[in-house]
Amino acid sequence: FLDSIDFSSLQGTALDAGAGPGILGSFLAKKNPNLKWSACDISEEMVQYCKLSYPKIDWKVADVREMPYPDNSFDFLFNSMVLI
Repeated sequence: FLDSIDFSSLQGTALDAGAGPGILGSFLAKKNPNLKWSACDISEEMVQYCKLSYPKIDWKVADVREMPYPDNSFDFLFNSMVLI
């Protein structure tokens, strides 16, 4: 589904909230390098892995219920499988 969306004209900032192993965020970041990408996950181990695997994304350890970002920090928010 995401592969069918043209993100090329988007600009601004984006967040992958609850990023897990970083697959969604890294896929979307490759589809649109014009966006400034950030991602967070509650697992410190996942974030450490992702920092090594996807260094162009700004990673933080965070619970999506208490985000460490100021209000209105992002133009786009993505998350997948967070509320399972």
